[in-house]
Amino acid sequence: MRAHGAIRQLYILTLLLALVLFVLGCASPEAAVRSDGPPDWVQTPPRGDGTNEYFVGVAGDSRGDVAEAETVATAGMIDEIVRYMGVRITTDTTAEARASLDEFESSVVQTVRQTGAARVAGFRVVDRYVERRGEAVTVYLLGAYERASLEAERARLQAIFQERIDAVALPEQRGREFEARGLYFDAVLQYLEAAQAAATSDIENAEIRFERNINSARSLVSRIQLEKQNDNLRVMVREAFPESFEAVVRVNGRPVPGAAVRVSYKEFRGGRSTTRSTTIQSDEQGRVSFDHPIPQLVGSDTVTVGLDLSRYMLPLEELGREYRSQLDGLNGAISDTRVVFRYDVRSRAAQVPTGVLLHEADIAGNPIAAGTVSSSLQQELSSADFRVQNLSALRSRSAGMARDELLDLLRAEYGGRVERVILGSAQIDEFDEGDGFIVRVSGSAEAIDLETGEVLYSTSGFQRSRGASSNAAIQAAFRMLGANFGQDFASRLP
Repeated sequence: MRAHGAIRQLYILTLLLALVLFVLGCASPEAAVRSDGPPDWVQTPPRGDGTNEYFVGVAGDSRGDVAEAETVATAGMIDEIVRYMGVRITTDTTAEARASLDEFESSVVQTVRQTGAARVAGFRVVDRYVERRGEAVTVYLLGAYERASLEAERARLQAIFQERIDAVALPEQRGREFEARGLYFDAVLQYLEAAQAAATSDIENAEIRFERNINSARSLVSRIQLEKQNDNLRVMVREAFPESFEAVVRVNGRPVPGAAVRVSYKEFRGGRSTTRSTTIQSDEQGRVSFDHPIPQLVGSDTVTVGLDLSRYMLPLEELGREYRSQLDGLNGAISDTRVVFRYDVRSRAAQVPTGVLLHEADIAGNPIAAGTVSSSLQQELSSADFRVQNLSALRSRSAGMARDELLDLLRAEYGGRVERVILGSAQIDEFDEGDGFIVRVSGSAEAIDLETGEVLYSTSGFQRSRGASSNAAIQAAFRMLGANFGQDFASRLP
């Protein structure tokens, strides 16, 4: 952030140097030849008058090089002008900033750098005196700067410099005011704005100002607390939650209005579960409320609510590595400001008497009487505390029946004893003996309300298995397929 000021200064000094050399080049040679000794202004620099402010530059060269001495004297006079305008001088024990301008060697040197900007309107060199002593030469330059132009430029520079200071000082001041008024989140945002301005500014003590504002933000963030107002919610699958997830943002018991918090939650879409997030703001009482989407899966899960400053931290994250330690501390405080809600999704399906009837077939479509898929599916549902009954007694009678015909049969045989039925089929569709016995089976199943015939949920899939014998491979494949179906129904069936 110091390089910009150095670039401007180099540009300004170049302009002023060019102007002075131009004026000197146009001056008559007689101006440098004196027979009556040095002019009075050499010994006593003139004070400013009603029209001009005067500046003197002096430099010598032991080898008698007038041009070299004149260049150095010009730079000295320019330094005086810029200093008069209120530009500060800083001393750095590093060559990094300067090396970025002119690719100087990277060894550490002591440099004096002036920051600011200057224009040359109204400036002229009014006299020049060259003094020789042996081989050495000393050049004296007298410059006059029209007071009106000088003061206008001085005011312009001071306004620009003050604007840079205000870019840091004003948000920092607002941050303190907001903090005193209990507007803690707004105060944090102001501190972050001030830190960002300091990091990209060439004002004095910019690093200190950056660190101070980051520390102020971190200290305040560490005091912000999220307090859960409810927890451990229970809901039935495919039904709305009975209430919202609620928390209050506070600092020392005082509510924090307008605080941005990020809510992260799970949602089932497109056949799979994904993590989603949304940002909400606390109200005047510091309360945040989140309505979770209707759950589609049975089981336990969480909702995480945490302070959200990502939008404001992004510009800071793009700063250089020298700021990383302070930002890591702030990010840690932000991450700690969160709460985790837990909830449990249950299904009424476990309490509904359910019958299971699936048909199995070999690769040619011939029925297999083992009933492995049905038994495995039933075992999974029983493990999930379902009231389940195996309807295998009807397997042979129901083979080949259309669904409506099969439902009529089930109503006649099991009406009043089961309210839902899981019907389906599975078949061997691949068989390979080239490298042991490898079998692939596929199938589908659907849960149906026995009274209405409504399909409540359906699933399908396939399963491969390898075995020492064809029968072992087939049974293993059917068993795993049935287990997958059972787990699917247990977690999805409403």
